[in-house]
Amino acid sequence: MARLTLRNVVKKYGARQVIHGLDLDVADGEFLVLVGPSGCGKSTLLRMISGLEDITGGELLVDGAVANKMQPKQRNIAMVFQDFALYPHMTVRKNMAFALRMGGMSRKDRDAAVERAAEMLDLTNELERHPSELSGGQKQRVAMGRALVRDPAAFLFDEPLSNLDAKLRAQMRAEIKALHRRLGTTMIYVTHDQMEAMTMGERIVLMRQGVIEQAGTPLQLYDRPENVFVAGFIGAPGMNLIEGTVSGFGGALVLTTASGMNWPLPDHEGLSEGAEIVIGVRPESVVLSDEGTEATVAFTETTGSEIHATMTAGEDQLLLLSKERLPLERHAAVRVSFDPNHIHLFDKQTGKRIN
Repeated sequence: MARLTLRNVVKKYGARQVIHGLDLDVADGEFLVLVGPSGCGKSTLLRMISGLEDITGGELLVDGAVANKMQPKQRNIAMVFQDFALYPHMTVRKNMAFALRMGGMSRKDRDAAVERAAEMLDLTNELERHPSELSGGQKQRVAMGRALVRDPAAFLFDEPLSNLDAKLRAQMRAEIKALHRRLGTTMIYVTHDQMEAMTMGERIVLMRQGVIEQAGTPLQLYDRPENVFVAGFIGAPGMNLIEGTVSGFGGALVLTTASGMNWPLPDHEGLSEGAEIVIGVRPESVVLSDEGTEATVAFTETTGSEIHATMTAGEDQLLLLSKERLPLERHAAVRVSFDPNHIHLFDKQTGKRIN
């Protein structure tokens, strides 16, 4: 197992900077997920940790030792790639043993390591088959097995499930988590899928444009997003975000939108009339109410267990999520309100949380 530390890490490609002075600590045995939109720098960061990319500035420490100049094999870190990267002419056994053979391990020890990993990954009966004879899930297990036989101090996963169908992704997520529980090895997992991040990570690091927007447990990011970007990225379906100006209405403060809609605001001493803010409300905190604000149903979707209703209120779009099978018809006029205890307030100019 390994403790990984990044201090003021920078990555540049010529004049273009893609990682901007990033600091991060990964605890020994932690399962950390790096998540963010495409191009945010998460895979680049992973490749710098593995040694496949040079670090332009700052330091990477592995168990306290500076690793910037270490070769990948010296870091004792194994990486699992998105495209499996299996040798098609080799059997599963030979694919899994390849790095060990290149490292000079004896045939007896190689076979023992492969057998242990194969049993752990349910690949014992596939060892003499070739990659072309395997399913997508089996290929991913072989890729994991090739990393596992090295007994690394840390595993790095670079979007390993993106080529699999939805059902198989769910199965493999559970298998990777079970593997982590069994091994207790440090794991860093990269994904652009925030649902994958929420269901897998002990801690999530959300990145954008080469910087960390927020780091914390899945529920910390979901319940208390630190800015508008985090609020909009984490959660499926995403948070409703409505811009407006704080004004007085009926003796209370409300958010008045550009189209003249008034949304009640929770009590907060930092609010004053004229302030420009953004309110955020999770779809499950939107409810139908006779005393609520007028809205029109645009369309509905059902997942079987939930109803998703997309509505318009003035010029704003609003999503309601309900586990009740509400009789909502297209173009129906309704009134909606928000649970005041679950309204998030953000400064419009900075995007930062203010409540």
